Amino acid sequence: MDGTLLSELTETINNQGRKIGVKLNDRMKALEMLAKHLGMYDDAPQNKNTNININVRGSRDGH
Repeated sequence: MDGTLLSELTETINNQGRKIGVKLNDRMKALEMLAKHLGMYDDAPQNKNTNININVRGSRDGH
């Protein structure tokens, strides 16, 4: 992959330690890019059936 999933990467160093911040690009765009990388997506419309299972774990409030 070419690293365009990240929109911003920051590093802050102070007397309390080091903090790294990461901002991601759009999730749908990230899924599209992943599907293209894995060969599951083609720009030309075709009559293909593809099953994709996505398992999401975590709390509903995002914490």
